Amino acid sequence: MSSYVWVSHTGANRYRHFDFGLPHTMTLEERVAMSDSIDLDSRIGLSLPSDRFPNTLESIGRGSKLPIILPDYINWMCPVVSEKLADTLRTGDLGASNFYPVSLKRLDTGATFTQIFFILNIAVCKHALQPDRSSGLRERMMAQTVKQREFNLKATVSNDELVLSSSCLGGPDIWVDPMLPQETFFVSDRLYRSLESENLSKPLDFVRCCVSD
Repeated sequence: MSSYVWVSHTGANRYRHFDFGLPHTMTLEERVAMSDSIDLDSRIGLSLPSDRFPNTLESIGRGSKLPIILPDYINWMCPVVSEKLADTLRTGDLGASNFYPVSLKRLDTGATFTQIFFILNIAVCKHALQPDRSSGLRERMMAQTVKQREFNLKATVSNDELVLSSSCLGGPDIWVDPMLPQETFFVSDRLYRSLESENLSKPLDFVRCCVSD
């Protein structure tokens, strides 16, 4: 069994952000409520039904920032992945995770991208991160009433700067850790190899992590 796993560092990569957000047909209150519920439940790896997610995401930035063809991975609150990337991820053990179809629309022109995308609801949580042994983390300042320590990945993280306990090696091949933001996720070495063989590991900006007893 491999002694490595991989973490996606896409959340800190500004080139993966295309300013997609919840549809403007929703009221502000509806957008806030949906965002808050997705944020809280995705961080702890809950399996969520399709009605908890939007059917459409709209660009909220300048249209000039959007390419004609979108890449295989789009940063949003949850991973948004192309059909090709979704098919490759499905070759692994994803536990109770879900793929929900989503349309990506340009607000400036009203045009919808013809590419097929899915919101990935990662429904596996593993408490394996060892923050005191991981130099690639920055601790978030939390209120004293919050007992759970929380972290972000540093803007630049090198291989082996995150350490996880060996408990992460069992079970599904993709998961979140509740000490990290919901857009940060891990994959097993075997799933990483599958993605790499299809030239799909680079869009996810993977960084290798150590596994220790």
